[in-house]
Amino acid sequence: MPFPKEHMQTNRTRIHGFTLIEVMVVMSIIVVLAGILLVALGTATDSARRAKTTATLNSFRAACDAFALDHNIYPGVVPETALGDGLRLSSTQNALLHLMGGYRVYNDNSPESDIAAAEKYRTDAENEGRYVLGNMTLTDAATGLGWTLVIVPSRMGEGPLINGKPYSPYFAPKDSEFAYNEGQTTDYPSGLNLLPQLVDSWKTPILYFRQGRTVGPVVSTADTPGLFSANGQQLYLQADRLGELGFAQNQTPGPGSRIAFDGNAGGGIGNDPSGSGDPTDEQIRWLTLMLTHPAFYDPDQPEYGQPKSAYMLVSAGADGVFMARNDGPITDTGTFDYEFGNASHEDLEEFDDVKLYGGG
Repeated sequence: MPFPKEHMQTNRTRIHGFTLIEVMVVMSIIVVLAGILLVALGTATDSARRAKTTATLNSFRAACDAFALDHNIYPGVVPETALGDGLRLSSTQNALLHLMGGYRVYNDNSPESDIAAAEKYRTDAENEGRYVLGNMTLTDAATGLGWTLVIVPSRMGEGPLINGKPYSPYFAPKDSEFAYNEGQTTDYPSGLNLLPQLVDSWKTPILYFRQGRTVGPVVSTADTPGLFSANGQQLYLQADRLGELGFAQNQTPGPGSRIAFDGNAGGGIGNDPSGSGDPTDEQIRWLTLMLTHPAFYDPDQPEYGQPKSAYMLVSAGADGVFMARNDGPITDTGTFDYEFGNASHEDLEEFDDVKLYGGG
């Protein structure tokens, strides 16, 4: 006898959906994991760029050392004291020309034959339709000697002519290590002049400091010549938007670099507000720490010390600012420490700048 329908039982599986809370929990977990992944990827990218930048600096250092073996000096066509603010020719570009060629040079004491050869180099380049940099005349602030450079950018890489003898190029940068000024126009606020720039993997120009003396304080001032001159750095250290990252280096107003100053001030880097043209105490302190060996440095005489090497190469690192004020040592309250009076070599490790030293 069949059962009535009301007594029949049908087994059905009930499908449970996700509640709103469960969905939100899952989404939160995904967001957290994505954030962790992005941080990890960013860290890996920065590490890779730092390694690539170090390789660039090592390559440049090898070229400088090979040059010194042949010529008993480290590269730089003219003395740093002749570079002035460095807007037309930075210290790094001064070295690149010496390593790669593409120039002729003479000074007030050069024989007529050297002057004639340099001017012929100019004429030949113009006749070939090559771009020749406008008259590059410089005066050495230390000696008063006038220098003239004839620069043909398209010939960089042919190798230098030194004391009448041609040499193969000492440095052959990769395309990614050079930033060219295709427009042949100056843009000083962006750190651009008419010559190529040696750049790190963040596309920020690289600084080159070369020792010029063996006695005196570490950093030169107007009154006292030092081991290293701050001349030739202003193109980069006063830029308002340097490199592809486009960050300002000058300090006023806001952050910027601890080794630069107000981009509106005249003179070389470190021009203090009084207009004397001297580096400020802050710049002297940090540059001296960067350039000296910690074992031979007396904090009670912060302007003096034993150089760590004959030259120093500096990349601004991931933040794109040299010795950034928004980087470095932290105070007890968790803010960046802007007090430089007690700065030490240990504090240098708190910055993301990549530094490499070379020479004896």
